[in-house]
Amino acid sequence: MGAIATAAANDDTEGMLVAMRDRLAKALDDGVPARELASVSKRLVEIHKDLEALRAAKQQAADEKSDAEVEDF
Repeated sequence: MGAIATAAANDDTEGMLVAMRDRLAKALDDGVPARELASVSKRLVEIHKDLEALRAAKQQAADEKSDAEVEDF
């Protein structure tokens, strides 16, 4: 099973996005056909934004948890 399928099977959203990002980046580096260049590039940027949003949400949740633990004292 590949990295994307493994992450999907494990409900690992971040892992799946990272694997897809890496796969698309490699395809671009290797040279996708001209007819696919725009769509693959666009999807790579979208996945990057999705990863940023996911990581920001995780960080915010962690920060809120830390703040709640400090307030419990």
